[in-house]
Amino acid sequence: MCAWGSDFKSCKSLLDRATRNDPTLTSMTILPMKTFTDADLIRLSEIIADGVNTHLNYFYSSGHNVSADAIEKFGEAIGVAAKNKNLVLTNVALGGRTMCDDGVAAFVRGLEKKCPVGGVNLLSLDLSAKNLTSRSLRLLSQSSSLCLLQRLNLSDNNFSKISQVLSGTQQSSWKSLESINFARCCVTPDDAQILFEVLSQSTNLAKVILSGNSDLTKGVQHLSSLPSNVSSISLDKCNLSDDDLALFCECGISTKLQRLDLSDNRLESMKVSDLINENGSVLLLEDLNLSNNKLSKSCLECLASKLLTRGKYHNLCLCSNIEEI
Repeated sequence: MCAWGSDFKSCKSLLDRATRNDPTLTSMTILPMKTFTDADLIRLSEIIADGVNTHLNYFYSSGHNVSADAIEKFGEAIGVAAKNKNLVLTNVALGGRTMCDDGVAAFVRGLEKKCPVGGVNLLSLDLSAKNLTSRSLRLLSQSSSLCLLQRLNLSDNNFSKISQVLSGTQQSSWKSLESINFARCCVTPDDAQILFEVLSQSTNLAKVILSGNSDLTKGVQHLSSLPSNVSSISLDKCNLSDDDLALFCECGISTKLQRLDLSDNRLESMKVSDLINENGSVLLLEDLNLSNNKLSKSCLECLASKLLTRGKYHNLCLCSNIEEI
């Protein structure tokens, strides 16, 4: 017999606390060893829609598979609470690998049933590793209910056909988006170009994560369409070479950035030092991660020399770079 008791895997006690409006329950995280069912999500949906809870602002159940019907009821509950000005839930992560595009469609459909004018005040949405395709991307970007969304995590999905599904000229509802995560999403250079054109409508966008998209090496110059307001980009584990970095610098992308992550790539030569110009004054770059490359000793010396001419540099990471100095 389990020492934790028969109810250890149940979410009943958490949901009971939410029903009682426990002021200490501001975040509900459903751990992997728990059992989280359709009935549990529907019960939480009823709590949210009724407005009985005024403290719960974070809900995380990522990895737990629930049906599209239950997800739609959850979305509808958020819309109802927002319409009644009772929505305190601002951060959501839900669904497992079986969620797929149908689950996203159900969530958006539920939101829009009761969504007030001006959208729901959902600020953060995590849909990572949900077996999504570009169809979900289109649904999310065009849903007026998500116009207040600030942070969107879509990592570990397959968006390899963005350019076939999205049009760079289409209207996007992501007007408030500040950060978007497309790590390990099979994004190609053509996809990135279309994606950036859509994201350019997000005037607050500051951070783009493209980690682990190795196909970007087939045309890194397409990243030149990166929206001008973006100040941080992650390109770690993208299999970038010195030649790719040279194109990156030639396109002027690096001059727009304050933070750049190029760790775990194939960078070796002096071309890396082009990220910092001779007088050290042109670039805005304050945070540069070059760890886990194989930079030569001469490259590191050149980087150090250029950095000495700069009055402001917050963070430079060079961990595990060269085999021998």
